[in-house]
Amino acid sequence: MKEKNVKMVDNLLGLQYSDADLNREYEEKTKAYGGLIQKQRAEMDYTHRIKQDLYAANKELTMGVQERNTALLAERQ
Repeated sequence: MKEKNVKMVDNLLGLQYSDADLNREYEEKTKAYGGLIQKQRAEMDYTHRIKQDLYAANKELTMGVQERNTALLAERQ
């Protein structure tokens, strides 16, 4: 009977350690996932800012071309 109790206690302790290991692993993965999400958001923000800058530059260049074309047309007349 005593041997059976010792085995049960050993099994319980093993399960507690396994549970603690799983919790620790879960926390580590959660932190890593959070870091990845944060990095992805930063990259998306950067990409969005670059696209806005490119859009603004394109608009300026288009306006410059239109002004130049207007000036050339006025010179021809």
